[in-house]
Amino acid sequence: MLENPETLGFCKLLSKGSSFASYIFLFLFSFSLLGNVFLGWKVQSLRFSLTHPPANKEVRIGQHVGTLQVANLEGVKINLKHLGPHSTVLYLFSPDCHWCSRNRANLESLVKQHSSDFKFIGLSLDELHLKSYLAEDPLPFPVYIYDRQRAASELGFVGTPQTIVLSPDGEIVHNWIGVYDGLQKQHIESYFKTTLPGLLPEPIVSTSSIQQP
Repeated sequence: MLENPETLGFCKLLSKGSSFASYIFLFLFSFSLLGNVFLGWKVQSLRFSLTHPPANKEVRIGQHVGTLQVANLEGVKINLKHLGPHSTVLYLFSPDCHWCSRNRANLESLVKQHSSDFKFIGLSLDELHLKSYLAEDPLPFPVYIYDRQRAASELGFVGTPQTIVLSPDGEIVHNWIGVYDGLQKQHIESYFKTTLPGLLPEPIVSTSSIQQP
């Protein structure tokens, strides 16, 4: 059987076209596969970052603390600089912190006895309920709103309350985490050369205030 030259040429052309189409298909398929792999990696990275927040920066005695970016009660950003000639006490707290409430008498006693030789600054880690909290029971020093992530990276924030003492040069002298109780209370009393009243008692919950099911 004789083949028509024109038919043979058309078949060769068709074969070449099929190979070209196959190459295009493989290219697009590979590109799509790489795109899916990249998207999957991004999703996993995002999921990891959400479930594994950055570790708190270790704060060392003698470390210098620079300008802190905070906000006032109206939300206006402020660059808080450490200014001498006195040492500064940074008190990190939260309006809804149970232990901050129980530590309140210790804090107020400390401020009352040392407001002339130390500058006290409150840094609230939560903005929610802060205004009502201060309106009901004001703190005896200026209070600013401080972002938790910044607190972790700049001051090694672990939990509230946290008390950091800065020298007139802005270096960390002491870093106390937790309430003023037990051995820590003794250390704070020794440093400030004072006597503190201790923690407030646990609030008593009246059974009449509990709603029955």
